[in-house]
Amino acid sequence: MLATLRSKSIWAKGAIPLIEYKYRNLKRIVLPVIDLIFAGGGIMGAIHGIPALDQIFSREVSEIGGYTFAFVALVCFVGVSFPRLWLLEIFGKSALLGMIGGYIAALIFGAFVTKTSAAYVLSLAIPSGIFIYWRLTLLSEEARDRGPR
Repeated sequence: MLATLRSKSIWAKGAIPLIEYKYRNLKRIVLPVIDLIFAGGGIMGAIHGIPALDQIFSREVSEIGGYTFAFVALVCFVGVSFPRLWLLEIFGKSALLGMIGGYIAALIFGAFVTKTSAAYVLSLAIPSGIFIYWRLTLLSEEARDRGPR
């Protein structure tokens, strides 16, 4: 069963066309690892709190948000790991982008409420959103190249 799963994954021999071979480390390492880091971050946020959200909402809301973020990141991981599930990755990355956008808004709002600087966390959150947007553009280009279904 594991061999069958691996043969369908991004890590299978021939999963990446020769024309895209220069992107193999992006697809086989960078994208899956980032999704796992996002999932771990969501779990840590749920367990230990998310300060920007805790300032605005109840602790339970940030806990639910953290676990939801982790779940969506794992959906993205599955989508990037199995190229045939590219649509799953698009939905997941879209949801992650929306959640990060909401987090950025919470950081900015929280900075006005608490009069503290959120510049450091924003400097991490904004590039994450940009990276996810960039991945979504790549997925849409790949979908266009596949043609109509």
